[in-house]
Amino acid sequence: MNRRSLLKGAAAAVVGAPLASLALPTGAHAVGGTYDVAVCEQAKNQILIHPANADWTPQNRRWAWTPPSAVVNGFNTWTNLSDVRFRDTTAHGWVALVAASYGKVGMVDIGDGDALLWSARPYGNPHAIERIPGVGAVVVASSEQDTGFGGPGNHPAVTTIEGGKPVTRQGFLTVYAPRPGQSDNPASLTKVDEFEFNGAHGLWYDGTYLWVLGTDLLVRYACTGTALGFRLADSGVRIPVSNGHGLDADYGDSRYLLLTEGGTVRRLDKSGTTPQLWTPTGAGVKSYSRTASGESFWLQAINVTDPVNFPDPDKGYWNTYVQFFDGAGSKYFTRPLTGYGYDAKFYKARVSGVAFS
Repeated sequence: MNRRSLLKGAAAAVVGAPLASLALPTGAHAVGGTYDVAVCEQAKNQILIHPANADWTPQNRRWAWTPPSAVVNGFNTWTNLSDVRFRDTTAHGWVALVAASYGKVGMVDIGDGDALLWSARPYGNPHAIERIPGVGAVVVASSEQDTGFGGPGNHPAVTTIEGGKPVTRQGFLTVYAPRPGQSDNPASLTKVDEFEFNGAHGLWYDGTYLWVLGTDLLVRYACTGTALGFRLADSGVRIPVSNGHGLDADYGDSRYLLLTEGGTVRRLDKSGTTPQLWTPTGAGVKSYSRTASGESFWLQAINVTDPVNFPDPDKGYWNTYVQFFDGAGSKYFTRPLTGYGYDAKFYKARVSGVAFS
């Protein structure tokens, strides 16, 4: 795909906010809003983008990307794509930030041969990746100290005594920053910091702060320094959560973030400290997104939606479809893959930030 087929340079009200998608393909079934959805699909290990208001067929697909193989100790460290988000950069236009649970993270140059501009292996089951514009730094959230697949991790679990009982905390944040004068050159990214963050699963940069969601805390970090001096500084906002998993902007209202916990979806006023219960809500939600129109969608684990056929949580953390909701939070429609010849294993779904011509 040539970059000339992408629309570039439009300003967004929220950092990472989606641009408007264009008209539906001829003959598409129009249900849902005019925006695109990106999914991490693990059956074929790929990132796919389709319009929300058309069947998810190969003919309606906007973009697809499959990572290269990177085998370590007999395992492909690009296996099980777990996060994707899109950011508009000065030097490369639209890029996709991607993470894979088996250990790899990277940056893809959308529309210029879809080249992999940069990749790294932070270990620890990477679950989220974010870029800090201007500085050009990248932060990765890893939920474990060891992937268990491609070799030992590089950060030990930490055990403390809490309430008279031992509690083991694991997971960490890894910070990559560019060399001086190379903020637009992903190839210059170098690991500059790494620190423990229990069960780190979600990241979101809101234009000022980086929010990090873990098993028991949502923490707001200030972004300080430039080039190799870039660091995250705890701003003092630390909000208790319960089994945090997904974190995203609320595109319906830029004052809020949306987060998923073990059995709920919550909405956080960024100026406050108490997330409020949001509708819809439910157990096993891996990601939740709300669009500018108020329509929303989530990815809920199939062991929750189909517990009889998928009783094992370790084998049913994905689903074959994405569930959409109307502005009132009522079930609206679903999107499985259609015409691909196999059932999807969707792990995460996001509003796409890329507009295609």
